[in-house]
Order: sequence, then structure tokens, then C-alpha cells
Amino acid sequence: MVLMVDGAASKAVRAMQAFISEGQWNDERLLHQHWKEVETDLGADDGVLMVDGVIFRSRASIRWA
Repeated sequence: MVLMVDGAASKAVRAMQAFISEGQWNDERLLHQHWKEVETDLGADDGVLMVDGVIFRSRASIRWA
């Protein structure tokens, strides 16, 4: 997201991380907005959320012979 807004500015990503982690946030308001957006995307009267327990190995954990 930062790269889309600021391009390849060398400090843009770290500045955005600092802004997000050090900023003052109204958690309740953010959670409410998050829940609204999740409901819009996934919500249905008879909806079900299914979570698959399959774990994929990362490339870093694969040892090459």
C-alpha cells in the first residue's frame, strides 16, 4: 500500500510502520468498521466460515539435496 502511494521512497515503509504502531487509535471504532466490512464481504444469514487446518511448509524449511 505504501509503495502504491509514495512510490519507492526509501523511508516510506518504515515511516508508515511507525505511524501505525505509535499512533493513537480508537480500537472500538476500528473494530466496528472491520466487522462491518467483514460482514459485507462474507456475511450471509446462512453463512459459514470454514478454516482448513492444512499447514504449508515454507520454502525456507525445505532442504535441497
